[in-house]
Amino acid sequence: MPSCLIVASQFPPMRSAGVFRTLRLTRYLPEYEWSIHVLTIDENAYLAGTSKSQDLLRRVPANVSIHRTVAKHPLEWINGVRDWYRGVAQKPRQFAPTATVGATSTDATATRSKPKRQQSLVQRMKDGITVPLMTPDRWIGWLPFAVREGKQILNRHPFDLIYSSGPPWTNHLVAHRLSQSTGNAWVADFRDPWLGNNFRPQRQGDTWVGRRHQLLEKRVIESADVVVVNTDRAFESVVDRYPDMRPGKLRVIPNGYDPADFTESNNDDSSQAVLSDRKRPMKLVHAGAFYGKRNVDSLIIAVGELIRDKQISVSDLRIDLIGAGRSNRTHESDLIKANGIEEIVKVLPAVPHEECVEQLRNADVLLLVQTDAPLCVPGKVFEYIAIGRPILTLSGEGATADLVQHEKLGPCVDPQDMEQLKSHLLDLTRQHRSAQLMCSKGTAKEIYNGRSQMVLFDSAFKNAIDFASNRSMKAVTQ
Repeated sequence: MPSCLIVASQFPPMRSAGVFRTLRLTRYLPEYEWSIHVLTIDENAYLAGTSKSQDLLRRVPANVSIHRTVAKHPLEWINGVRDWYRGVAQKPRQFAPTATVGATSTDATATRSKPKRQQSLVQRMKDGITVPLMTPDRWIGWLPFAVREGKQILNRHPFDLIYSSGPPWTNHLVAHRLSQSTGNAWVADFRDPWLGNNFRPQRQGDTWVGRRHQLLEKRVIESADVVVVNTDRAFESVVDRYPDMRPGKLRVIPNGYDPADFTESNNDDSSQAVLSDRKRPMKLVHAGAFYGKRNVDSLIIAVGELIRDKQISVSDLRIDLIGAGRSNRTHESDLIKANGIEEIVKVLPAVPHEECVEQLRNADVLLLVQTDAPLCVPGKVFEYIAIGRPILTLSGEGATADLVQHEKLGPCVDPQDMEQLKSHLLDLTRQHRSAQLMCSKGTAKEIYNGRSQMVLFDSAFKNAIDFASNRSMKAVTQ
């Protein structure tokens, strides 16, 4: 029975998008006779505010061995120094200058501007320390503890393969050191592009940060025995940067869904019209948070214009943004209010995964958003596929649009094309009223079934073992 050590800092009970692919590996790869161990972070060492789910942890099979170790996060240390500095800086000082009656406006302005200049200096000092300490990511403080624990595990157990899942990219750095020290075969899985990700343009720049990221990615891709990406466009991006890669080393394994979460959805009636109450508004649902350029601004504005033009009413449409409600973000709520559509668009807090899936099942149409990330596909689309509802996608050209159009999942519109977006919204509400909304058809459910995909991982893993074995034999003969 081949054995695999999975290096994944994001693993249950942590609840994040990064845990699900690894979780599926632990559940379904043993069906191919693999023995699984996982090296991850102790939950007591999670960053403050990390969401947890004991239900996700219960999904890990009992025969999977989990090894947890501590981490020291540089950001928390820096924040401690910052808090200490603020405590010192904010203490009252008898000799500090103050604005008094008779002082000129220039004097008062100069007095008020001093703290601002001090803060700017502190921020620059913080950035100068933070950036090097948090490259490639904020999990870098786990690296020394993970490497030490990983070496002990590998000494106790004869493993055939090391598998690392990133981001966080620190996982690949841990696996690289373990593979270099033991000679084990290594598969590096890129769930997102390290470079070429428009959300992180600084990684491509000719700066210290950019050069460091480029060096680390090069080290990982050249050292791993097999590299996995999850879209064809990501594959092409890597090939463009590493044209001399040996044939078969780079593989595409798309993301997927866990079929155990959707047993009620996988039935023979999935291609039939969505059965819904045509008298109520069409329910459009999105699951997940918004950040940066990934937002629904164009949708909110489009709905506001349709309402003002009296092309739709409150009785036609309801939009639920599950997980968009966060205490530190009011952008969506403010924009909804500004457009006067509070009765239509609801910003809701995050809910447990099972409850979220149930709300998605109760939708008439599902909403997918991917902006300015042409190499990536949001993981939620695969759960959408499992549910089988039509999908309204807001995305420009890229991997997401490729998938939606190839699998005929529903209308896909560039969020900058306001007229086209409004047209699709009107079409969908009319289809809802006439009971003509159709679930997606085709083979997508089977293609992206996470359990079925294990045959691809099994093949990639065994290929890596064979290549590492040949590499070792050549080293011996030389």
